[in-house]
Amino acid sequence: GAGQSVFSGEEGADLLLFEDAEKLFAEAKVKGAFLLQSESTWFTAPADVQSLQNLLDSGTLMADVGQHLAQARTALSSLPETGSLTDYIRAISEGDIEPAAAEVDQINALLATVDLSDTSYAETFLEFQNKLSSLSDLFDLWVATKEPLLTALGDRYPQHYLILLQNNDEMRLGGGFIGSLALVEINDGRLSNMEFHDVYDFDGRYFTHQEVPVHELRSLTSEWRLRDSNISADFPTSAEKAMWFLEEEGGPGVDGVIAVNLSAAQAFLEDTGPLTLPSLKKQITAETFPAVISTLVEAKVNKESPKAILGELLSAFTEKLGEHSAKPSLQAKLALTALSEGHKKQILLFHKDPSVEALIDSIGMSGDLPVLGELENDFFLPVFSNLGANKTDRYMKTALQHDTQIFEDGSMISSVTVTRTHTFTDATLAWLKTTLASYNFTAWNPGLEQVLGKDTNHTGIRLYVPEDATILETEGILRDEIQFYYDPLEDLSYYY
Repeated sequence: GAGQSVFSGEEGADLLLFEDAEKLFAEAKVKGAFLLQSESTWFTAPADVQSLQNLLDSGTLMADVGQHLAQARTALSSLPETGSLTDYIRAISEGDIEPAAAEVDQINALLATVDLSDTSYAETFLEFQNKLSSLSDLFDLWVATKEPLLTALGDRYPQHYLILLQNNDEMRLGGGFIGSLALVEINDGRLSNMEFHDVYDFDGRYFTHQEVPVHELRSLTSEWRLRDSNISADFPTSAEKAMWFLEEEGGPGVDGVIAVNLSAAQAFLEDTGPLTLPSLKKQITAETFPAVISTLVEAKVNKESPKAILGELLSAFTEKLGEHSAKPSLQAKLALTALSEGHKKQILLFHKDPSVEALIDSIGMSGDLPVLGELENDFFLPVFSNLGANKTDRYMKTALQHDTQIFEDGSMISSVTVTRTHTFTDATLAWLKTTLASYNFTAWNPGLEQVLGKDTNHTGIRLYVPEDATILETEGILRDEIQFYYDPLEDLSYYY
């Protein structure tokens, strides 16, 4: 009952129940004392007696573990409004979580010699041991995670991050087009500074020629800049390029990079609910967010700073996070959403501290490609890039089918079918116009309609395959249209 109460009971009830459990185990020891008085200079305790002793000792320890967890839950659900959050978390860890972890290790050692195989408790006991093993794994995970996490939160030194706001309605090799960015400082677990910038605030004042390294972008620009730094499907590679460009173009040095695609921001809005932005006459919602933001930015409604509305959105989001009444539940929802979007590669993280980067990789949010060349003959990676400088990717439906036949001599033939369907219709445009009219925007023109989706989608597709793979046959595209390239960043060849 106490265990269940940790997750679903009233706050404080779990602590009382674990205290009651501890008293019950103490009472059991008293009542069972006559069974346990078996110590002798000449004989070891019978196995059944030793098992009973170990069970009672484990129960007492488990009740104490529960009290530690209950106290930790209460402390974490009521974070202080001021002071160092990292010190607060460290104190909870050292005062409750780590002592609980040590006691679970003691319990595991005690139960290792308990034999209930000939009793009616055998099956239940095995289930309990499995659950205890999972709990032990969680504690081990926290102990391994604690220091890198606190480092990332600015425990010893303030941490500076470059947040890339990527629009995946216009795909690039390493995510969406980087139109805007934020520079944030986190100190002692708290957001201590945040600046929003149009990417051209930096790109526009940099005049050194940098050769565009990927052929997909050469039809769009002759100069390589921060806006096009995500040139690799391997996120750490792209992140390091972004950090380099930021400093090269006069920006600050940073400790890490966070890439957030437009679709991930939309998912966050589903958690926060509607947000109020000063420049809009009504609240923005998860449903209207992509259309409203893209339209107002592309139409340059704010002539002096077209992307200022994104800064308003960031401010409204952080303000929502700071609302004390919503903190615990909203932060938990947003954390789960961030993890989910990270696994979809819509949010990716990089940190130059190896221990923090290892933590990021362990939760599946590093976007670190495996060394494909070491996977022998078993990999296939398609990568898409928008070549039209428009936002048509939002309306592209892509179906990919991949089948492989393996023959007796070990050779393989793979059949790959890529089907791309443009779903933008007159009804789509009508919805956009109706939605934007409710936000007081009606200044439509053919060029704006094309940029926002009513245009041909031009996409370049890279197919990374093993080095000795050759194309046998094509349908729907001429063999001569398929080119062969070498990617020095990944040390791999690909068809394009």
